[in-house]
Amino acid sequence: MEANIPKQPLEYNAALSRGRKLLSMMSDKSCTGRAASATNFTLEDLSKAGYSTKGRVGGPLLDGYNDLLTSLGTNSKLRQRLDESEDGDNVEMIFMHHETKGYFRSILNWKVGMLVAFSNVGPKHNLARRLGRGEKVEDIVLPELHHWSDVAFLQWKSLSVQDVGNAPLRYVLQAGIMNRDTIAVMSKVLGEYAGSRQVRPYLYETELPSSCGTPPPQWPGITYQMDTDEAQALLGTPNGLGVGWLLAQHQDDSELGRKIIDKVTLFFSANYAEDQPNLLFHIKGAD
Repeated sequence: MEANIPKQPLEYNAALSRGRKLLSMMSDKSCTGRAASATNFTLEDLSKAGYSTKGRVGGPLLDGYNDLLTSLGTNSKLRQRLDESEDGDNVEMIFMHHETKGYFRSILNWKVGMLVAFSNVGPKHNLARRLGRGEKVEDIVLPELHHWSDVAFLQWKSLSVQDVGNAPLRYVLQAGIMNRDTIAVMSKVLGEYAGSRQVRPYLYETELPSSCGTPPPQWPGITYQMDTDEAQALLGTPNGLGVGWLLAQHQDDSELGRKIIDKVTLFFSANYAEDQPNLLFHIKGAD
């Protein structure tokens, strides 16, 4: 019997290669690459695919991001109901898939145009997780609409339908990142800051820096322009790829328009009494 060898985390150079390819696709003025990968899901497809929507469920989800939100000229308050006018600039939205028990949870800031991704466990991932626990899931059919990039796009579109109002999409925040591969690449980028409790367990032992006690950067963090290797490697992580595909696959949408990622900010926030890594993707018009 073969030994159960733990899977090595995503290599930095592999993430860099993936990020460069996706960046090239987003920047392709001929639209050839984007057209080949475009998706045309609509809000009506959600119910057809077995999703239901759920509004705000509460909790201090944005408390660790007050500095970020204040710097952008907005607040961390959640609206209690979509159809009520109050001072909260944020709407929490959950799309749940009944058959697989997968879900996509986001907070949408309509004032500055930010989508905040929280604790997403999509249908495909949840099926694999349930299978690993020994549940009988072989008869469950994975819906065609199951990628985060498509569902997050529809969450953003739903703001207009709910008449909440929203600015153009300017930011996507991958909040409280727990993905092992993303954290491994972040640790390579950070170097001296890689001593965070969230980052350190995923470093390769031979490359653990001597300055592992250095505090990780809080907001405003460290910003990398997209023409740098660091930004392109972060784009090539699982959390970055979803943002890139969201833009690349939906640029024919009249509301979203053709957009690209301008830069990415890496920072840590004190959520639930511990430092959690985050990636803020800054978005601009491609033209």
